[in-house]
Amino acid sequence: MLSKSTIIRYAIWQAYKQRCVYTGKLIENFDDVEIDHIIPQDSNNEVIARKINLYELDSDFSINSFENLVLTFKLPNRLKSNKHFDESSERYFLSIAKSKKITIEHERLKLIKKLRREELLTIKTVIQEQNVNYLPKGEFKIKRIIDIRDDNYSTNFYSNSSLNVSINAHIPSKYNEIGSCVIEIKEIDTMISLTHVSIMELIKNKNRLGSLNYIFKGYSENNTKSFIIIGTNAVHLLNEVFEQLINLLEDFLNVYEVNYQIFETYIGSLNFKRSEDSDGYILESLNKFQWTKLLEYSKKYDLDNWSFKKYHFNYNENQIICLDKSFNNIVFWLIPGEIQLNSLSSFISGNINLEIIWRIPSIDDRIRIKSGNVWTAEQTYEWIMKIID
Repeated sequence: MLSKSTIIRYAIWQAYKQRCVYTGKLIENFDDVEIDHIIPQDSNNEVIARKINLYELDSDFSINSFENLVLTFKLPNRLKSNKHFDESSERYFLSIAKSKKITIEHERLKLIKKLRREELLTIKTVIQEQNVNYLPKGEFKIKRIIDIRDDNYSTNFYSNSSLNVSINAHIPSKYNEIGSCVIEIKEIDTMISLTHVSIMELIKNKNRLGSLNYIFKGYSENNTKSFIIIGTNAVHLLNEVFEQLINLLEDFLNVYEVNYQIFETYIGSLNFKRSEDSDGYILESLNKFQWTKLLEYSKKYDLDNWSFKKYHFNYNENQIICLDKSFNNIVFWLIPGEIQLNSLSSFISGNINLEIIWRIPSIDDRIRIKSGNVWTAEQTYEWIMKIID
């Protein structure tokens, strides 16, 4: 399954008929798509409240609402950066975005349904190709397969079956850490599907609570069946089937965790904590003087100030985006973590520290880690320490 942000990006691309709002030109390649916040993302609560009142926006309006997002090419988005439009332009673009809201939501749901159908079909096709299917009249074949690939667009595949339970899944790779899982049980008509988030939560609970305790809920009255909850799925299973499920699930979660660690090793993030509310890792906690020093450096080597350096920055006062001189890719992207009132000014004027989050490179950019054109979390951390020293 694609990430939530990619699904929204695609839905907006379709809703705007693939045309950049600012240039009117057709964005033929989805990789060139960027989404701009009409009212800049770093606007504080006071500014947002004033503009909601000024433009008579919906009461549930927020910075990340569809009513504040428009389709654009990368370059116009980066040139606009965090600048505010004048009132008439802002009102104009907000009215366009509001008119697209229902269409975006329709495209988003349509894509999610399509992806789920395709995922199930893909898994079933692989099962058939590798002969891990039903025996006549019921039981599964006992077979375990792990298919690991090492290219940018292939997914790692896992399959394991007992007589009554079968697990088939996409597992993390270096280039795509988002996997998914489908569990089929002989005595249940519907399949149990688990998203990457659900799987990672199971791994977290397994490591914290130990075997069995992370999904086991209780027995039926006569103790012949076990009642369990997996993700959002609740089922009753015969005890012998429950044991088969636990054995397969333990193996699957172990394989999934190992491959996720391979991904983290590749992007150099093993020594950093994953930020739960963003697609990134917390590299360091900086005070306002250190953060300002990083911003000043990025301003000095902004992409408008040509020099002999290989890398340049898209300076916008609130985040640090390092670009390859050819503009083909982002070398690294640093964003501030959550701060008081969600306002950078509350950090600059106070004495609190700010968590610096390194955004995980896009799937298309991750292969460039090998050549050094995209930096790992570790490389970016070393750069931070060098600049603030």
